[in-house]
Amino acid sequence: MMPSLPTFLAIPASATPSKFVGKNYFSAHFFGLLLAFILLFSIEAKSQCPPAGTPFLGDFCTEAPLFCNGLDGYCGTLNIINNQQFFPGCNASTLNNDDWLAFVAGSNEISILITPSNCQVTNGQSGMQAGIYASCTTDAKALQCDCTENPFILSSNNYTVGDVYFLVLDGCAGDICDYQIDMISGFTGCQPTINGPTPVCLGDTVTYALVGIESSASIEWLPIPNASIMGNGNTAEVVWTSYADSTAVCALVTANGQTSQQVCLDVVLIQPSTTTQGPCSSCDSLQADAGAIRITCLVTSLDTIIWGATNIPTSFASFQWLLNGNVISTTQSVHVNAPGQYILKVTNTLNGCVASDIMEVIIDFVAPTALAGEDITLTCDFPSVSLDGTASSIGPQFQYNWTGPGTIIDPNSLTPTVNTPGTYILTVLNTENGCVSSDFVIVEADFEEPTADAGPDMSIEPCSSPTANLDGSASSSGPAFFYVWEGPGGFIDFNQNPTVSEPGVYTLTVINEENGCSATDEVDVILLFVELQFPIVTTPDSCHTNSGTATIITGDPSYPVTWSNGETTTTITGLAAGTYYAYVTVGFCQFSSSAVVDSLACTGVEEVFKDVSVTVLPNPNNGQFSLLLDLASPAALSLEMVDVQGRVVANLQAMKTFDMGQHRLDFQHTWLPSGTYYLMIKNEKGKMGLKMEVVR
Repeated sequence: MMPSLPTFLAIPASATPSKFVGKNYFSAHFFGLLLAFILLFSIEAKSQCPPAGTPFLGDFCTEAPLFCNGLDGYCGTLNIINNQQFFPGCNASTLNNDDWLAFVAGSNEISILITPSNCQVTNGQSGMQAGIYASCTTDAKALQCDCTENPFILSSNNYTVGDVYFLVLDGCAGDICDYQIDMISGFTGCQPTINGPTPVCLGDTVTYALVGIESSASIEWLPIPNASIMGNGNTAEVVWTSYADSTAVCALVTANGQTSQQVCLDVVLIQPSTTTQGPCSSCDSLQADAGAIRITCLVTSLDTIIWGATNIPTSFASFQWLLNGNVISTTQSVHVNAPGQYILKVTNTLNGCVASDIMEVIIDFVAPTALAGEDITLTCDFPSVSLDGTASSIGPQFQYNWTGPGTIIDPNSLTPTVNTPGTYILTVLNTENGCVSSDFVIVEADFEEPTADAGPDMSIEPCSSPTANLDGSASSSGPAFFYVWEGPGGFIDFNQNPTVSEPGVYTLTVINEENGCSATDEVDVILLFVELQFPIVTTPDSCHTNSGTATIITGDPSYPVTWSNGETTTTITGLAAGTYYAYVTVGFCQFSSSAVVDSLACTGVEEVFKDVSVTVLPNPNNGQFSLLLDLASPAALSLEMVDVQGRVVANLQAMKTFDMGQHRLDFQHTWLPSGTYYLMIKNEKGKMGLKMEVVR
């Protein structure tokens, strides 16, 4: 059961909210005149601040008193207590010495004028800030975030009639200012309600009060057919003179230019009883209401006054409060400072009837569950992740908020999305008891790229090394890494060290399958190919006797040789004059050379050089040797030295005519490397070669 509340707090549970909907439309000039008039009138009319009978304002939103009699004309001074707290809706500001009050919207559109004065300029700043909210932390209806000493208006056309709203007044940096509140348009205050006893005994004189109205509202108490009524402002004294089956106390209320509203309280009349239980009512009709208290994280005070209630006039009732069997109060109110069951006993002094009720003081500090989930890691595969708070308390009474670095997508859900490493905090609020819990989760980042090393550039030599083994062994290795080689001609391979046979650029991609990160490197495979030349030394075919010879100089006896005539030796003999081809196989390549075997007249080679005798001394030698020429007749000769590949390594003697007789030619060619060389002797008819070995 609900406790009875002081007049300025009373919100009758049975009252049905009426819509006080009214809009004032002003021209710019008329609005200025109206504002000046309100200020002048308020200064003259309101001499006591705060007005007598109004409650103290709260230091926090949860302590805000409810102003049922309206806000128009209220004035006061900001308190000196500095309770710094968050200023909802004004992110760059902080509340300091703030005052909070609550009111009930009586219309959809409300405009409130706040007039600061006498500001003391505290901490280098002066003036006031203010805001109106649908709850203590969210849904701002109107804001004044900037500090000002000038009058300002908090206005909104988005109020819900009958809902409670919270007004905060604050001094900039704790500045202490006087202020006054005036209604420009709309209606604030609880639903106009007539409070008073029912049922009542016939013949009783009872006082009724009209609550939940602006102090400036006009009231007209309406006549009652079976009673006399004397109205005095928001109260009326009624004498119930005659019986009626149904009757009511009614008044017409007009506030802030709104249409008049009729408010009534149905009253039950009880005729005098002839039973021994009393002259007015039976015991069955007596009621006691002890109310209820629920201590939560929003309302933490256990030190409060509770008023009991009954359905008979308090002048005919006596009260008794008990706790644990002990009487703790004999008045209508009781001081509550501990949890437990408080029993209210109400006695009808007219007939001795007794009714009782129990008030259970409930403590609800149960915090919600906040579980932010397991720590998680951002990777190249998953650069953004969803946090998991689904193990937290779930239900319509819970609100969620995630905070942390970077951008949080959908921060008020249980599974927001984030893309920045750091610590994220989940806060869970139980809106029913105001209790809060939090938990955090750490989002780490693993964007480390693997090492991709395709190795040094390589070459392919078709004859000796037609393939190349690519070397990715210096790259990251292990079961978590995956390798992809790509190259010319659509080449692809997934080994770390593949073999290739085509020249070109090959790209190695190394992928870390644990985080999806990758790296690449390139290697250039170059084609190396040298067209080898193998010389052929021939002797002519003399007198067409198939006496020609041909010797190919390969430099390496392991190279296979195939001649065009089918022979496979380096020297072929018995050749007729003509062109001959030799094919030398080197590794995987084959090279060809050609030579012409000349035809000599019937004299033959021995006739060409019949008068010439050549001897090399010593042979072998170390590059220092002599040529002994024995000429039977004068002869024109030239001498040159070639290596096994037919390259001229030294011109020993230009063409010269030697006299008949013996000649000695000495040569110092100690620079020659070890090997086989041929001394080529030429005259006007032909040439011949002598083999010489140089040994180091």
